[in-house]
Amino acid sequence: MHHPPMPRLSVVIPCRNGAADLRRCLTALRAEVNPDLEILVVDDASTDETLSVARELADKPLSLPRQRGPAAARNHGAAHASGEILWFLDADVEIHPGASRLIETFLRDHPEADAVIGSYDEEPAAPGACSQFKNLFHHFVHQQARGAVSSFWAGCGAVRRSAFEAAGGFDAAAYPRPMIEDIHLGYRMTLAGRRIEALAPLQVRHYKRWTLGALVYTDLFHRAAPWTVAMLRNRGCGAGELNLGGAYRASIVAVYLALLAAAAGFGFAPLWLGVPVCLAAVLLFNRSLLGFFRRKRGTAFLLQTIPLLWLYFLYCGAGFAVGVAQYVWGLLARGAPTSST
Repeated sequence: MHHPPMPRLSVVIPCRNGAADLRRCLTALRAEVNPDLEILVVDDASTDETLSVARELADKPLSLPRQRGPAAARNHGAAHASGEILWFLDADVEIHPGASRLIETFLRDHPEADAVIGSYDEEPAAPGACSQFKNLFHHFVHQQARGAVSSFWAGCGAVRRSAFEAAGGFDAAAYPRPMIEDIHLGYRMTLAGRRIEALAPLQVRHYKRWTLGALVYTDLFHRAAPWTVAMLRNRGCGAGELNLGGAYRASIVAVYLALLAAAAGFGFAPLWLGVPVCLAAVLLFNRSLLGFFRRKRGTAFLLQTIPLLWLYFLYCGAGFAVGVAQYVWGLLARGAPTSST
């Protein structure tokens, strides 16, 4: 069967003060045997050696005169890319061999697909329960997705240039910091009739180290809250997908019922029995995830993840409440419903 020539693939990597991670990321890309591959790095006004590493290993090292955030950096890189496919990567990931060919082949053989997203792999580099929990959770959720999804993921995601430009790129004005600019792009593409595919074999190793404080703050204020606003502004697009599925939403309800039972127990002690029941329900709803944790890291790690999982649903629920409040406040301030554009 004759296939048309593979289109040129441009990798766009934003980076700020991440020289060590960037070197690892670019070294893996340079090992790809693919003459169609073009590598662009956009230095977001770093104060370390990021730009020097980019000049050494990238085909097109670019820089922004002042810090503008990853959304603006990606848009800048896309504007200077020559490829028909734009492959966005974070600077703190390392691709698996053959990733570029995997993307090109899939988009060549599936003309109905406008974009593909991957996931972190099963071997996150950073030790510690928080880092392992966060990265393995992401892997599990993305690997459960099959077929079309509404979200884009710029940690490792590729999009046809035509679809990217038609959507207007990343919204750098709305997202000047690392937040959910990629999810928002996916929603706009989906509402415009574009198709985004979750491609399970497309995986990258993640090197980010998470502390408990950073995990809670980032997921609450840079993920859950703005994600809620984005869904509300985009007519509920993406609800029920990835980590917004029914089991995860039921888990949030169960955690807050446990809190309610704990508080009510001071007035009527038998209600305290609701606390272990509700917390056990969370474990039941997430038995597949917990089984995955045990298979990959053993029972000791599984026991560490249980309180982290309860905490995760607690702050996700708080983030949802904050997001709803922000959305309603925006409506009141503007006097009319906001749009995604």
